Amino acid sequence: MRRVLLATLLAVMSVSLHAQRARVDAVTADPIERGDLFGAVTHYWGDVMPARMRELGANWVRVHCSWADVQRTPNADPSTWDWGCPDQAMAAARQGFHVMYGMGYAPSWANGGRSTNYAPTGEFVAAWAHYCAELMRRYRGLGVVYEVWNEPNLDIFFMGSFEDYVNLVRSASQALRAEDPTGRLSGPETSNLNTPGRESWHADAVSRLGSMFDVVTTHWYCGRSCGGTASAIASQLMAYLQPKIAQVPVGVPFWLTETGSDTTNDATQALFYEGVLTAYQRTFATSRRNRPAWQNVFFYHLLAPDNATIVWLDAARTPRQAFRRYQEWINDRPLAVPRK
Repeated sequence: MRRVLLATLLAVMSVSLHAQRARVDAVTADPIERGDLFGAVTHYWGDVMPARMRELGANWVRVHCSWADVQRTPNADPSTWDWGCPDQAMAAARQGFHVMYGMGYAPSWANGGRSTNYAPTGEFVAAWAHYCAELMRRYRGLGVVYEVWNEPNLDIFFMGSFEDYVNLVRSASQALRAEDPTGRLSGPETSNLNTPGRESWHADAVSRLGSMFDVVTTHWYCGRSCGGTASAIASQLMAYLQPKIAQVPVGVPFWLTETGSDTTNDATQALFYEGVLTAYQRTFATSRRNRPAWQNVFFYHLLAPDNATIVWLDAARTPRQAFRRYQEWINDRPLAVPRK
């Protein structure tokens, strides 16, 4: 009898090991479409962006339309709201791209007459929830990833308490679950900088709200502290990301949704991209295998009148060196760890 049980146990273990190896092989074979791992911040959608994004090969766009611009008055009837910005942004989804949509920034009527970085006051949290529900109902079925607020650990973007932020995320999560089963919620979209007193914001948000975030996100810039090589930049980035990745709940992907280099020097900007993508390559297979974590990366940004853009504002919208470097990584560089 023992021999029969032992033989059965060994057979089960063999099947289990083969199944595990098959799962690992599937991950290292990189079954996801390459473009689905990469994105660009665009802020808006228009100009030559669709053509340049297709040329780049990245399938994700990160856009933003503030609550203040959509619901300009307290009128709760969504037919009176200005849907121009979100309709234009969501056109990207209808053109075959994936959309990450920022929906923060409160109208003055909801936050005591202050600037849009102030959180809505308590009596208007319900108005925020209503706005989220109407937005998500309007774009139901497009598979949008909604971010609640950009860099809430910086007071230039969010003036409010941590509990204010928690209430906003909870309201958005409830609206999403009720209105669009294809949508996802991201957060906390923290910066690697911090307003004093908010140093633990990312960890606290993931701890308190991890079950509501379908994607855990952060941003990283190294400014003038970057090393002079791609390897040095990669090491600095990983020193920042590793503690964040360790906080991610099992089964929840982690995205770096904003990183970039603000410079007119093409070679310097391209080197920064090389460094970030080197770090991504080093961790991709392990992260995908284990949690998964660090699944997607978004660069700031595609086309805008500043030095961080990777497409010049000339008549031809000429791609810069960083654009070509990013394009090469998306289309040609290996990401999976070779099998031994």
